[in-house]
Amino acid sequence: MVAFKIDHFHIFATDLDGTARWYHDKLGAKVLRSLQSNGKSRIDLRFGETMIYLAELPKDSPRIPREYFGPLPGLEHIGFHVDDVDAAVEQLRGEGVDILLEPMEVRPFVRIAFVKGPDDIRIELLCRGPEDFPSEPEELFKEAMT
Repeated sequence: MVAFKIDHFHIFATDLDGTARWYHDKLGAKVLRSLQSNGKSRIDLRFGETMIYLAELPKDSPRIPREYFGPLPGLEHIGFHVDDVDAAVEQLRGEGVDILLEPMEVRPFVRIAFVKGPDDIRIELLCRGPEDFPSEPEELFKEAMT
């Protein structure tokens, strides 16, 4: 079986430089600009080993503001671990970031909040204690991996 490994997430932005600056200033992304083999420039956001590729939204794409910030089908949000959800929210609030969900404990040992990123992307801030998963996970679909 072919091995699959996540390479990146891709976000279309209405303001490419502004979006890159937001992720750098608010969430500490390392912003890299590089030239691709086709001669076009691209911007990557690096968070440790995780990479998000930013591209400018094509001019003919519809711009529909998100009106509902609850769960939706598809890629629903990006989650970032923080050591202190409450402190992260207060820091971002002080920087003018919209808070979609105030800090709350969703289950024992897990505290979350949601903020609004550029182009209405939902961003989760999460602190998970080691006690969140008291037992070893069970692998599903073992037979498919052989």
